[in-house]
Amino acid sequence: MISENHMRIICNFNEFVCIIYMKLHMKTCSTYFVNMGELYMNKKFLVVLMALLLIMPATMFAADLIGFRIGPTAMLNGTLNPDVEDWGLDLENLSVEDFTFGADARLNFSLIEVNALALVTPEGEDMASGTIDLYANAGVSISLLNLLRFGVSAGPMFEIAYGEPDDVSETDPMEANLNLRMTADLLLGDFSIGATGIITSSSSINDVIDGTAEFGGLFESPDIKAGVSALFAIF
Repeated sequence: MISENHMRIICNFNEFVCIIYMKLHMKTCSTYFVNMGELYMNKKFLVVLMALLLIMPATMFAADLIGFRIGPTAMLNGTLNPDVEDWGLDLENLSVEDFTFGADARLNFSLIEVNALALVTPEGEDMASGTIDLYANAGVSISLLNLLRFGVSAGPMFEIAYGEPDDVSETDPMEANLNLRMTADLLLGDFSIGATGIITSSSSINDVIDGTAEFGGLFESPDIKAGVSALFAIF
């Protein structure tokens, strides 16, 4: 016959086993629900990612496949150097005489852009003679949400003389230095305004053909020609 003490021991043991079982069971359930929550979040993340992948191409390139924009431009006569304090720019004494003016034209074929930037530097009081710096580039241009447009292009820079003594300079076009141009524009319907940065290299078209062109140090200590353009969409 089981004594009262034995019965008490058995009950206490059963209670202990029940507590251990419940704790293990609750831990298993918690782990299960945590795993299910992580799985749900992963599925939700994948759904959002797939939606972005489907939507972004339509919004990123939501611009006309073919477009032509043209307008005035103003470029600083000097260059900006990121290694110098304030990039070497004296904003307090900045005046109109510190700028060179000209025209900017850009033709877009989807992501491809062909652009020309002409800066006129007249000489003499009658301004009948002077030089034109013509940047003729080709590259890529991406419209983001039809609100911003970013472009990168490269090409030669031709220096053309006009007026006295010659209408055209005698410089060999193949010796024209190559440049890298970066643009960022704010699109406001058929009007856009933006910034331009140009880095000119010491390599020419002939250097590229001969395989002697060097572009490795282009960004080590660049002198950046900067300015702004206001463009109007023709089509």
